Amino acid sequence: MKKNLRRIRFLLILVLFAAFPLMETAWAATPRIIAGLEHSVVLKTDGSLWSWGDNSRGQLGDGTYIDKNSPTRIGSDTNWTFITAGSYHTMALKADGTLWGWGLNGLGQLGDGTTMKKVTPPHLPLT
Repeated sequence: MKKNLRRIRFLLILVLFAAFPLMETAWAATPRIIAGLEHSVVLKTDGSLWSWGDNSRGQLGDGTYIDKNSPTRIGSDTNWTFITAGSYHTMALKADGTLWGWGLNGLGQLGDGTTMKKVTPPHLPLT
């Protein structure tokens, strides 16, 4: 029984690896994928940001509160280097070391000195 399970697992892994080249998309070279509570954010190798999912608190950063069921580009910048997501907010760093955050901010989690939601990525001054 154990031997059969091992063979089945091996065959499944083999099939997945064999099929992977067939699944080439623009997302294949994605260095960072982050999931918040009900939204996801991707930092692509070209330095662009993309997001989708729940946007009820502006956490997608596209300037709206409209939910997206497919990836939507966040602005036109291509110098993002790091992303992370909380329950209803997203934080990102640019190549120049500046910090950006958007979404729910009711407890000041964006660090901008306010408790107001942000629907587009505002620069957060670090002191």
